[in-house]
Amino acid sequence: MAQSEINIVRCNSIKNCAIYCDVDGTLSRSNIVEPLFWIKKKMFPFPSNYIAILNLILWCPIWLVLDLCSRTQSNISIYHQYKNLPIEKVKNLAEQYYISVFKKKMFSKALSTLKEFKDNNYKIVLVSGGVDFLLKPLSKELNADCIAVSLVELLGFFTGEIEGVPLTREIKANLLKQHADKNNVDLTASYALGDSFNDVQMMECVGHPIAVNPDFCLRKIARKKGWQIVYWKH
Repeated sequence: MAQSEINIVRCNSIKNCAIYCDVDGTLSRSNIVEPLFWIKKKMFPFPSNYIAILNLILWCPIWLVLDLCSRTQSNISIYHQYKNLPIEKVKNLAEQYYISVFKKKMFSKALSTLKEFKDNNYKIVLVSGGVDFLLKPLSKELNADCIAVSLVELLGFFTGEIEGVPLTREIKANLLKQHADKNNVDLTASYALGDSFNDVQMMECVGHPIAVNPDFCLRKIARKKGWQIVYWKH
């Protein structure tokens, strides 16, 4: 029988404890492309909005192939689609997207589990390859820190570039360690949740890695390493 409960050990460390969470696929049934579709549909008048959506649809097979070869390049290509979009309007739509779409995609078990972690003295930290302004409403609601991608802004518009590099594999792990150092977090007493092979290095940083709805590669690694595996449904 599939498990849905995480074995939470109350934080008794003299340092701080944290739970580092991937978002898309782990806490919710979401991905980094969906908000782009929604924003472009809402931003442009008919028929321009459907032309923009058709363009994104044509890009999807390319992103899938790129993702198999390099998630970094796939993410760079996806975020390039924000080029020349007005910053203020996009960020306003991001708030609307969170309320009308994203919240409905959150796993109910994820929310109750994060509350239990808070009750046991853990700081919640979102570690996502998603865009920071899309995750801001969630981090605010959870009172969580957020480690995410930032898009370059210039003269009121997005340039289509990102600041630094996409948050993948070792980048996620390095930023997690930096956050832990800065916030005096005891990583051996902390948790990390992830759903894919992309999260493995991040999960290896903590004493309690948890595979949530894992893909084939992560499930294989989790079983080999003896990590807990849980399955959350909507």
